[in-house]
Amino acid sequence: MRTRGESSSIPESHRLRASVLDCASPLALLIGRGGFESARGLAQSKTSRSPGRLLKRMPTGWTRAPFRSSAFTLIELLVVIAVIAILAGLLLPALGQAKEKARRLQCLNRERQLAVVFKMYVDDNEDGFIPREGYDQFGDVQINNWSQVAGRASPGGGKDTDDVWYNALPVYLSLPPTSAYASPTRRRDFYERSNLIQCPSTRFPADATRLNYQLALFSLAMNSHLIRSGEGPTIKFVSIEQFDTSKVDLFLDNLIEGETPVHPAQDRTSLGQPASYASRFSPRHGKGGNLVFADGHADWFPGNRVVETDDNSSVRGGPIYPEKEIVWELPHR
Repeated sequence: MRTRGESSSIPESHRLRASVLDCASPLALLIGRGGFESARGLAQSKTSRSPGRLLKRMPTGWTRAPFRSSAFTLIELLVVIAVIAILAGLLLPALGQAKEKARRLQCLNRERQLAVVFKMYVDDNEDGFIPREGYDQFGDVQINNWSQVAGRASPGGGKDTDDVWYNALPVYLSLPPTSAYASPTRRRDFYERSNLIQCPSTRFPADATRLNYQLALFSLAMNSHLIRSGEGPTIKFVSIEQFDTSKVDLFLDNLIEGETPVHPAQDRTSLGQPASYASRFSPRHGKGGNLVFADGHADWFPGNRVVETDDNSSVRGGPIYPEKEIVWELPHR
């Protein structure tokens, strides 16, 4: 036994190690159990980890999941693009059909407006005459050039085409007469879809808007058989009222160069003239077109209900006889 004041027999190196172990009791406990090497490894592992992130030791045999990037792979991108392409292929035709249906209704409303102002013109005329079909004075209809549309000065004032439908009716719709577009610099405006006397679905030939193109093309036209050849220049509306006005056609979709006809036998010469009838009817609205009648109602008709398509018929490409639904010609007076 060591007495007070007696020096310790423990070597200095052992006392130094003991003091260190006292400062780290968990390590000392391990060392005291013969685990000095284990304690040293634990201490090294603690110091090698980032502060505050002590990772749990995983059970034996477990592995960590590999790191995955959040970016799309090339195959995934190709799949997405393919799906979008399929959806676009399904939706675009439907959108195109909806757009064309809207234009068909717009065209129908324009023809209905023409019928309304047609009757207004008749009511404003003391003798009840209807507007003329074109430039020709005697009921014949030919394609009109811009000089004819503009007209010549009349002895009584005005122009000799003021009573033609394409000049007389637009003013009732607060629009300029067609003669206002006779200047080469304004002709492009005449073919705009916003022009109420044109069908919004029409695609005019590229030549039509050129400055040196001399013909005026009409995608909506007056019935050319209301005023028969030799009976011009016009007739009274009471002549129409003697028949079923719900069947007498006033205006129609007019065939334009480049459009597909109802039947190959339809007339393909001088397309775009200001007055027309069944032989020049255009099926530009889904294999059919619009007609407006003398009673003011307008409707869409499939082409085969307007144009004779029976190849064995002598009038194929023309009107359907007998005229049960649509009356084009009035009897001679």
